[in-house]
Amino acid sequence: MKYLIFDFDGTIADTLKVVEEMGHNILKRYGIKVDSQEARRIGLRRTIIKSKFPKWEIPYALSELRRELNQRIAEEVKLFPEMKSVLKELKQRYDLGIVSSNSGENIRLFLSRNGVLDLFSFIHSDSSLFGKHIVLKRLCKANNIQFTNSVYIGDEDRDIQAANKTRIPVIAVTWGYNTRENLKKEKPIYIVDNVKQLLEIIPII
Repeated sequence: MKYLIFDFDGTIADTLKVVEEMGHNILKRYGIKVDSQEARRIGLRRTIIKSKFPKWEIPYALSELRRELNQRIAEEVKLFPEMKSVLKELKQRYDLGIVSSNSGENIRLFLSRNGVLDLFSFIHSDSSLFGKHIVLKRLCKANNIQFTNSVYIGDEDRDIQAANKTRIPVIAVTWGYNTRENLKKEKPIYIVDNVKQLLEIIPII
């Protein structure tokens, strides 16, 4: 195994609290309250739908959320604790990359501000209406990566689903947008509860 492909939001970048804050502010305009833990169990999109948020407003709300998040990623969001030292150690043995729907420019600003930009060999900014597995396939093709020669690391059930569809071994992390219970249902190869566990798990895959 040579390549480690990281999801960005909720895996490397600690955006959860920022997204919760922005989401609550948007829903508050409509007199709607949601439970943050439930949102982690079922995901942001399903939480909005379940909250009876006006369906015709959902695309605009998500667009607003993404615009503000991009700005805050570039200016204030931080790495998860111990992530920097773990990434540095992993870089000694593997090629590291990122896949995200965030803009590549904002990701690079974030990585540079947090002192880890030089640790990543590639940053793939992409999205697909047909699912994240399509994005993973395009990333691998663009960087000449074999599925069997890589590991994907993400924090959401959809990350696991995408990796399983492309037959990329996947590690799920519990410090992001979904709970351990939710992640377990999708059957990743491993689930880790803290950043340093990546150093133990990755070499044995």
